Amino acid sequence: RCFSKVKRAVVFMDSACAESLHWTCGGAGRLLQAGALNVKEFSSFESGGAEQPKAVFVVSTLLKGRTVDIIRDIVSLSNFQYSVVFTAVSHAVHLQAHNASGSAEAEGASQVVFEQFEEKLCQWMGNMNYTAEVEYAALFLAPISPHLFVVPALSFLFPLMAQDLAQINNGRAEKKKFANLSDVDFPSLSSELQLE
Repeated sequence: RCFSKVKRAVVFMDSACAESLHWTCGGAGRLLQAGALNVKEFSSFESGGAEQPKAVFVVSTLLKGRTVDIIRDIVSLSNFQYSVVFTAVSHAVHLQAHNASGSAEAEGASQVVFEQFEEKLCQWMGNMNYTAEVEYAALFLAPISPHLFVVPALSFLFPLMAQDLAQINNGRAEKKKFANLSDVDFPSLSSELQLE
């Protein structure tokens, strides 16, 4: 899906998505073949040129916190009129992260969090009539071989190490503490860790 949006665009990509795209379909070279003008690091120190009105952001994280700050910085330093954001985090997880109810969102219904972010993008671009799109794209797997894949976006989280056990137990104030890493499963992680 990303490739259909990159024609005549500057692409800003975080390292986890770059790694996944590299192993999945050829990475930056494939983006350039699809018509991207340039592929840049997802960083507040980057921006688009004066003659580059379109941006595509490819991120592995929630559209919250530091990710939002970096997108705002890049857009504010550029002259974009059309911005597309691909996030590897589904809208349902965005709803949970923003403490919104996912039960009200039926299949095919409005994607409130993404729509609100599209409005922010237009504000940062300086004109509410400009075009902004936010889409979910499952860009978190990197298939190394037919029987092996890695998840670059979660490389900081897994595998759990012995020193992580103390942090997990600190987040379980009123619950039984884990004695071994083998006792830890995904639901027992704090909601912050689950959302990352």
